[in-house]
This record gives sequence, structure tokens and C-alpha cells, in this order.
Amino acid sequence: MASRSTGHNGSFLAAAGEGFEWWYLHAASQELFLTVTAHLTDVVGNRGSGPYVSASLMLGGESPVHHTVPAGIRTPDGRLHAPPLLQEHAEGWTVALDLPRYGVSLSIARIGGPWRADRTSLLEGTRPDGTGPDGTAHWSVPMPLARFHGEIRTPGGTHEVEGWAYQDHNWGAAPLQQAFTAWRWGVLSGRCGAEIWAVLLRRDGSALRLGTRVDGAGRAVDRPGTGCDLRRGTVLGGPLKRRDYGVDALWTASYARWPGTSGDGDCAHFGMVERFLLRAPGPGWAGG
Repeated sequence: MASRSTGHNGSFLAAAGEGFEWWYLHAASQELFLTVTAHLTDVVGNRGSGPYVSASLMLGGESPVHHTVPAGIRTPDGRLHAPPLLQEHAEGWTVALDLPRYGVSLSIARIGGPWRADRTSLLEGTRPDGTGPDGTAHWSVPMPLARFHGEIRTPGGTHEVEGWAYQDHNWGAAPLQQAFTAWRWGVLSGRCGAEIWAVLLRRDGSALRLGTRVDGAGRAVDRPGTGCDLRRGTVLGGPLKRRDYGVDALWTASYARWPGTSGDGDCAHFGMVERFLLRAPGPGWAGG
């Protein structure tokens, strides 16, 4: 799929407005799967206790740990800052987290530039530039491919880690569930690059498919690179995170996120696969 670039992580959601906004970051390797999300709202637009950062970590096949803390979120220069937990800079990110049983310190270096689908909004009939309070939903990928290195502190000692990273930005001026009943999303990254995909089911029953492949230099391409074929991978064991939300008196929503992998050796790729479902009253799912 052709693309349009944007590297902007600045906030689009006014403090007093409706809608949703969050910034998602993950780091993945053979032994580590970490997700960190800076929220102005949760996934269904609830503001709850205000801005917060949530993190989930699975290390060496052990049970995942989760942590959520209030955090100041700033984007004064078009980059995200939630010190000391998350700091974006020109070359990438620094991550510093204290989780149950673990401490995480990572340095993340970007590879290549940002990616964004030609369709700047995920809905029809919206502003062509994809900005502003237009009642729509948006998905941008300022960092489709990156390398990380750092250390994990455990009760048994400190371990050096390295692997691959990804970051995206999601926002809209109306609650997400007003537009969609379900989606599947994922990204797998490695030496050969990354594959990013999303399939979204709209409230009218139509489906929207988005995605790209990124080569090892971080460039969006329309076909697989030589030597590796990700084929969207497989999930590893149980979910890294699962959560249910009360949307309103009639609707509930749930999502689950799994660690994923594809290939082996030099062609090993790692990342995340996610599913979101909006449940209507009665035994079935809304939208099919």
C-alpha cells in the first residue's frame, strides 16, 4: 500500500473535548515482550483518573506483569514526553520503568522514517489532511521500525536485552466504538524489516484493511523483502494482556494482546497481535 509520511506525535485531543487518544510503544525479542502506552483516555474514550501510562512485560516465558501509573503527558515539540517513564527524542526513545519484580531501562533507536496509510482517517467522508476535531478515528505510525538495547533488573540480577521496537499514535474526536465493532491488528519486526497490518470492522458491517511492509532500512514497500517472509506469524502462548471495558449501559468491549513471532535464525521477527471486540446486548457480537 502506498503511504504518506508523518512523524508527528503531538496531541490532537483538547483537554475538555470528547474522543480518544493514546500513544503505543512496544519492544520485543525472543526473551522479552514489553508494551508501554501513554493514555489521555482509555481505548473506549473514558478519561478515568486522567493521563496515565500503562505497561505490560513478559520475560522469558514467565507470567506477565502489569503496571499503571498517573503521568504527566506533554507534546510541546511534536514529540511525546512522560518523564521519567517515556522520553521521545530525535533519534528515538528512552524508557525507564519500575514494574512489579522488574526494572526496565531501554534505549530505542529509529530505523528509517514514519509511515501512514494513504487514508489519513479510518472513516469515510472526513477531512483529507487527517487533522482536527472531525469526529473521526486516526492511526499514524511515527516509528514503524527501531532497534532497542538496555537492561532488565530482576530479583536474580541484571540482564542485558536487545531486539526490535515499534510506536504508533491513535486519536479521534469521537469515541472509537461509535465507528468500529471489532479489529485485528499486529506488527512483527526483525532484521529484514517489519510487517504492519490492521483489519477493522465498521459499525455498518464494512471492513477496512490497512498495512505495509517495511524493509530493513525502515522504508515502506509494497512487497516482501528478499530472504524473509513474515506471513503474519503466530502467537506465543497466552495473552500478554487482556482487559474488559464497560462502555455504557448497553455495550461492553474487550481486547486481548498476544506476543507474536515469525521465522527463525536471522529471519526471526517478533512483535504483537491484538484483537478488539465490542459486545452488544444478547449472546452475539455486534457487527457479526
